[in-house]
Amino acid sequence: MGISSVPSGATIYLDNVYQGVTPQSLENIPFGSHVVKLTLGNYQDWSDNVELTAASPTASVNAVLKPVPPTYSITVVESFRSNMSDLRPLGTEVGDTVASTLNSAGWVQKFYHKDYFVTEQDFGILDAPLNQGLDESILHYHFGHGSKDRGLVLVKPNEIGDIPLVPRDFLQPIQVANKWDYKNKWVIFDACELVGDPRWRNALVTSHGILGFQTPKTPDSQLPSRFFQYAMNEDRTVGDAWIQATQDLYYKTGIIAAYRFDNKDQLDRDHLPGHGEMAPDEYPDDYSTYYWQWEC
Repeated sequence: MGISSVPSGATIYLDNVYQGVTPQSLENIPFGSHVVKLTLGNYQDWSDNVELTAASPTASVNAVLKPVPPTYSITVVESFRSNMSDLRPLGTEVGDTVASTLNSAGWVQKFYHKDYFVTEQDFGILDAPLNQGLDESILHYHFGHGSKDRGLVLVKPNEIGDIPLVPRDFLQPIQVANKWDYKNKWVIFDACELVGDPRWRNALVTSHGILGFQTPKTPDSQLPSRFFQYAMNEDRTVGDAWIQATQDLYYKTGIIAAYRFDNKDQLDRDHLPGHGEMAPDEYPDDYSTYYWQWEC
């Protein structure tokens, strides 16, 4: 079965099983009815039934994808007591900045969750075709605490519905290993240390990159504004916009920012939708990533 699309680079699912990106030729498909589904960031999903028989053992699928507004999601965990610094109201300021900037640019919000409404499912822990959480968003922005050893910090309400004295949960990289796919392309961790943990690279399936920090950092509500200034107003690549934004705000602080991309081509070519080209998804996945860090 030959499968192509306009534009190319769409993710292929055959009977809900990932099969790479278009254009692609699939071999050894059994006779019978099969569902072909194509997904691509900033485009509507496309699907069709294809019948293979002894009389017609091959098929050609040529899909023209229709553009849709890009999607985004936000998680903010800012309310802490006791052993971790309370991040209120900076988290809300960051989240609101991301939302207002992208809404003004015509993006569609999938969700904006805060504190103990933020769950593991927001980070796409389920397998396709049960796409949920950040898998539904081209860009996901998270603000909160992080630990290289323990993971992304979550808070859960205690027995009386109050903020707990000690965080109850950590999202570990192993929970999202081989899970970030569908529409997602970039995840921003506006949190300490997370991107320095190489295990996060295992999350990238059709997602392209993770941007964040390698060391502890101080929160700055201006970070998303600076990032979008460079990525949208100046049409810089996603990676370059992150470098410039972190250097602007953390210059000579000793803080180390970083990113992980699935490959160098995605780092060099990826722009936010409407602001330049985007590299295709990596297929087959070589289970390696391109990592870079810099002292701001």
